[in-house]
Amino acid sequence: MRVARMGRRAAFLAASLLLLRARLSSARTVNTTAEIARSRTKLCRSEPRLRTAARSLREAAPGSRTRMRGRVREVKWIARPTIPYTRVRLQGTETEVHVHYKNLQRLGIQADMAIWVAGKVEEVSGARALIAEFEGPGQHAREYWEDWLADEVRSSCDLYPEVLFMEWDYPPAGGTHIAADVRARLGRRRREDV
Repeated sequence: MRVARMGRRAAFLAASLLLLRARLSSARTVNTTAEIARSRTKLCRSEPRLRTAARSLREAAPGSRTRMRGRVREVKWIARPTIPYTRVRLQGTETEVHVHYKNLQRLGIQADMAIWVAGKVEEVSGARALIAEFEGPGQHAREYWEDWLADEVRSSCDLYPEVLFMEWDYPPAGGTHIAADVRARLGRRRREDV
């Protein structure tokens, strides 16, 4: 996952450099860009520590927030009328991750991929499930310089697709959704944060 994160961040930084070059070359936006840079009090949020996340929800109390990591056993879209969601089952545990309103298969997430998820523990059908959190750059753009850049370049390079507070591997070569991760991040229309 760290290699995937570094590759995605490199693409984001390249898109950010192009944006900054354009804004600093224009007499119309050079002053506002400088003012935006001065008004951001922090450079970037700290990266989630992937290795310190739990591997099961056995110790987590319902209602608590936690971070979890594991290898995907199954990804399934549950199209129900009230709250549709993606159910992700992890290998070696009965733990499920639920991502409301989002189809993770469209993002390239599939069996045998490593994932990291932050969310809230809930009781679902008598078992514990992690309900994924949403967190995009728009929520922090007034405080963090990197999040302002991520929000600005989002239409061409989305560092946080679907504003999920998740990390995942690149899809395996030869998999059924190999290009889905790239499609989820490049050339998307701008969306409002959840």
